[in-house]
Amino acid sequence: MRSYFFRQFLIHDIPEEYKKKGIKWEQKVLHLHPDQIIIIQKSGFESNLVTIDRSGLVPHKDIEKMNKRDFHLLWDKIRNRYLEGDVYYLTIDSVNMFIIEYSFGYQSFAVCELIFENIEESIKYKKQPFFTAEVTFDSRFFYKNMIQTPRSAVEVISDKGIRDLSVGTIPFLWEEGVLKVVLVTNRRGNHWIFPKGSIEKNKTMQEVALMEANEEAGIEGIIVDDCPILIPYSKGDKSINLLAYPILVNSIKKKWLEERFRQRKVVDIQTAFSLIDQKGMIDSLRFLQLNAQKYQLYIDHR
Repeated sequence: MRSYFFRQFLIHDIPEEYKKKGIKWEQKVLHLHPDQIIIIQKSGFESNLVTIDRSGLVPHKDIEKMNKRDFHLLWDKIRNRYLEGDVYYLTIDSVNMFIIEYSFGYQSFAVCELIFENIEESIKYKKQPFFTAEVTFDSRFFYKNMIQTPRSAVEVISDKGIRDLSVGTIPFLWEEGVLKVVLVTNRRGNHWIFPKGSIEKNKTMQEVALMEANEEAGIEGIIVDDCPILIPYSKGDKSINLLAYPILVNSIKKKWLEERFRQRKVVDIQTAFSLIDQKGMIDSLRFLQLNAQKYQLYIDHR
């Protein structure tokens, strides 16, 4: 049994060439423990038992082969709620890739799960152009939550892409070797958040993200990841999906457009954890912790 690290990305349309290249598996997913998921997979005469552990900062998998007798005993015994889907397994650029199609009645969506042998490989990975957003740390896409309330993940997505969408940034910088983030308050001044705003017709999402960072927080920087992180957050009674681009801050203005309406703080990660009360944003800070060093190296070598 070997442990693997994994990352998960949302896909709007699965490229047909990937379906043709991939080996198709069926799978059933069970939630048996608060931090543990069991997946049973079969393809032809092969079968796997997969255990996913999310008790630590980085989710990882244990994968082992099953004999035919044990597989059928477990597969046929499953009668309670579980998550079922088709999986296309393939290897692209030496990385093991699982493209998973889930169906819920008449609705469906797909994610791409990438398997890495160590955390360094997972951090260095260059994303595929058909990835819509990273959802590794989006709890709506955790198996246990999709099993318990399967429509919660489906409702994030429509035929036109991600629903109820805002665009923003996760602004970070280094001060004397310490990783810090820039936070602002919302208009009411009762929540600390990332700078964000609505999509504009004549601007790309990246342009909107940088503009909102400038207007709301008085900061300028460089987007260091073309694939944004999908962050769920609450705005009043409504649930919003935020596509947030990590940006390395290179300028903080003393005066900025919305300084009358918002406070601004530059804080270390641990302080940010204590200030932010939105779970999705807290999870995205964990993602930043893992990737910040890679982003700095990316800028140094441009």
